[in-house]
Amino acid sequence: KNDGDGDDEFRFAAVDPDTGDPCLALTFLDGQAADAVIESGAVAECIIFEQFGHALAEMHAISLGDAQLRHFKTGGACDVQQHIDHTSYGKMEASKHTKSHPYFTEFYPTRLAALIKAMTKSVDLPQGVLHGDPFLDNALVDPKTGQFCGFVDFEDATTGPLLFDVACAVIGTCFPEGSSVFDMSRFQHLMVGYFGVRPLQSSERQLFIQFCQ
Repeated sequence: KNDGDGDDEFRFAAVDPDTGDPCLALTFLDGQAADAVIESGAVAECIIFEQFGHALAEMHAISLGDAQLRHFKTGGACDVQQHIDHTSYGKMEASKHTKSHPYFTEFYPTRLAALIKAMTKSVDLPQGVLHGDPFLDNALVDPKTGQFCGFVDFEDATTGPLLFDVACAVIGTCFPEGSSVFDMSRFQHLMVGYFGVRPLQSSERQLFIQFCQ
């Protein structure tokens, strides 16, 4: 694309031949992965987490209107539907590597039941655009200021209950690398940023823990 001002801006648009999903590739997006910036210590965690939460809420505030976008039942959101309809269960049960593993025999069945119960209730929750994989390595920030630059890796983008994205963000970012201890400071700053744009509704607050689990 030539804007006529001497600066050529190239964009590449296509349709996925397998799914029919539209794809748009930009040549460049400023910033570095938020997790790498946190590890460098160059920017305070509180700044990055508030920026991250604010940006996620801004995406969730986008109105779907009459847009014909895929729903989580047909793809995206870390393939959550494949767990709900037991496709993933069948694959693990058939694999010699997983069928006898404690994760599959002891942990997975109870969590699967909880997931199905939570997602069944999700029909009554606010719906919208989901990133599907809102972790720190998929968020770019300015390495000097922590200013949010943009989300990347939209492979799991879909539509569905916004609470699913919020819960994924919390679980995926509030346990520091190598730790099993929940970081309450990270959580608080993430929620401060998010609530500044879109406070959770009462129905979402009631199911928040269930979705995180």
